[in-house]
Amino acid sequence: MAVSQTICSCRSVYERITELIAGMSDQQEATIVIVDGDAAVRDSFFPLLEGVGYSVCAFPTGAELLAALPELDLSVLLLGSQLPDFNAQHLLKHVHELRAHVPAIILANHRLELPRLEDMVPSPAALLLKPVDEMQLFSAIERAIEGDYGLFNDV
Repeated sequence: MAVSQTICSCRSVYERITELIAGMSDQQEATIVIVDGDAAVRDSFFPLLEGVGYSVCAFPTGAELLAALPELDLSVLLLGSQLPDFNAQHLLKHVHELRAHVPAIILANHRLELPRLEDMVPSPAALLLKPVDEMQLFSAIERAIEGDYGLFNDV
C-alpha cells in the first residue's frame, strides 16, 4: 500500500510540473543566469532548466557576472545569497546600475537569512530556500519573466 501511495504521489508531482511547464509560453526565449559560489548548486540547475527549454548561463562570482553583463541577454537572475566576493544586495545594486531592472530570485542558504533578504533594496522577485523545490522554482521564474513579483510567497 505504501509503495502505491508513493508512486501516486510522485506521479502527481510529475503531472503538476508538466502542467506548469506546458503553461510557460516564453521559456524558449528566456535565459536564466545563475550566480552561486557553490559549483554543485550551479551545476544542478543546468539539466533542470535546460530540460524545459531555458538557456542557462552560470558564474561562480559576482565579479564574473558583472564583467559579462554587457554581453548577456538575461531574463532572470538566480542569485545565491552568499557569494565569495559580494553579498546579494550589493551585487543586485551593481546589476541594476548597469542594466535596467533585471528580476532576481534569491537563493537563501537558511531561514535565518530571510529577514535580511526580505528588506533588500532593490527587492528580489522571489526568495527561495536551498535546496530549491522545483515547482517553486518554475513558478518563481515564470512570474519573474511575466513581471508578476508576488514577493516572498515561495519561502
